[in-house]
Amino acid sequence: MTNGERSLYNRYQQRRKDNGVTNTQTVVNTKPACDFGCGETAEYDGMTKMGPWAYMCQSCFNVNGTGELGLGKGQRLVVKEA
Repeated sequence: MTNGERSLYNRYQQRRKDNGVTNTQTVVNTKPACDFGCGETAEYDGMTKMGPWAYMCQSCFNVNGTGELGLGKGQRLVVKEA
C-alpha cells in the first residue's frame, strides 16, 4: 500500500468511526435458526473456531465462535424495525 493509499484508507476508517459504523452488527428481517442444531434462534453470524461461518445462538457462539465481532470476524444479528 502506498503512502497515498494508506492516508486515504486511514481517513475512510476515521470517518466510519465518527459515523458510528463498527461492523459489529447487521440488520436482518428475521433471525434464522442456529446452524449447530440446538433449536435456538441465532444471535450471531460469525466465524467458528473450525473456520467456516455459521449462524449461532449465544451459547453456541460462546463455545464454537471465535469471540470476535467486526468486519471479517462476525456480526450480531439485529431484527429490522417495522
